[in-house]
Amino acid sequence: MIIAFFSNYLSHHQLPFSEEMNKIRDCEYYFISCEPFNDERIKLGWKSENKKNYELRPYESQEDYIKAKKLALDCDIMIWGSASYEYIKIRKKSGKIYFRYSERLLKSGIKKSILSLNFIRYIKLNILLRSKNAYLLSASAYAPFDYKITMGKFANMYKWGYFPETKQYESIDNLILNKDKISILWTGRLIEWKHPEFAIELSKKLKDNGVEFNLNIIGDGPLKIQLSEMIKHFNLKAEIHLLGAMTTEEVRMYMEKSKFFLFTSDYNEGWGAVLNEAMNSGCVVFSSDAIGSTKYLIEDGINGFEYCDGNMDDLINKFKCIYNDIEKSHEIGKNAYLTIKTKWSAKESALRFFKLCQCVTADKNYNIKDGPLSKAKVIIPKKIW
Repeated sequence: MIIAFFSNYLSHHQLPFSEEMNKIRDCEYYFISCEPFNDERIKLGWKSENKKNYELRPYESQEDYIKAKKLALDCDIMIWGSASYEYIKIRKKSGKIYFRYSERLLKSGIKKSILSLNFIRYIKLNILLRSKNAYLLSASAYAPFDYKITMGKFANMYKWGYFPETKQYESIDNLILNKDKISILWTGRLIEWKHPEFAIELSKKLKDNGVEFNLNIIGDGPLKIQLSEMIKHFNLKAEIHLLGAMTTEEVRMYMEKSKFFLFTSDYNEGWGAVLNEAMNSGCVVFSSDAIGSTKYLIEDGINGFEYCDGNMDDLINKFKCIYNDIEKSHEIGKNAYLTIKTKWSAKESALRFFKLCQCVTADKNYNIKDGPLSKAKVIIPKKIW
């Protein structure tokens, strides 16, 4: 079976899945990188690896471009992510099976989206690409809702996401036991919709309640000065440390040492692969329900905590109920690790996807209860407008 994945570039978020797909027997796998990394991604530390043996780069050679077009027409299964429309038009005309790999479309809400030209473009594209052989790989819990609003129609919609490297520890219990018991971690770009200020506001509440803690904030961005002023204003210099930007590997080291992880983004966070990574590191995660990955990865109170976006009372109450419960926090951190290891790893997702491809090409049902490629339902965001 020939499976071709068309996307913008082979990033560290897509690489583990691609490596696992390339290992599957009876699968001839290709990843088509449609463009080089842009300057913004390079500044964030993204690196262009040496070209993989299964990778095509149409922007580099005419040979790869011709082969990419041929794959779009002839492959058994196409995955179409953030890639050139040229290839999906070829596929649509062929009438063959394809999967749209997509985060949500209307991150800024319906009202703002309607007032933009993108809303009309989404409707036109979704109508144009309708097919009885079109499926959705939903890389956000809210993507099915956005596609419903913009006239998207699919034979089936499946839970999906991003699959960064999954680490397997010799003893997850020892990893958790060796964590700094009062450590909290926040990581990401210091920009408005990631709301790093929420972590500082939580810190003030904790200090006011006499809770001992330290907070590490990893990342850089335009809010850095504002955050520094907040830390000074709330007299939190001893508790909060602004550590600046770090490599992915360095961030993972901090995750492994940190007991708690805060993920405070709003609806602009399409997926949020740091949630995978923090759970894989055995952290007790507190994740906003606006984030695309939260409702797929988190079972509230079982393998992490889901709090109502922007609701400090909800966050502080959940934090206080677990902070001093050593046994329960250990259990939740371990469950988080096992969730990623057994269900949401690149290896498991690749095996499930290949099985799904075998089923759809043979016109057979594919049913799995939870995790990647279980059925994705329409979830209405709390903030629609």
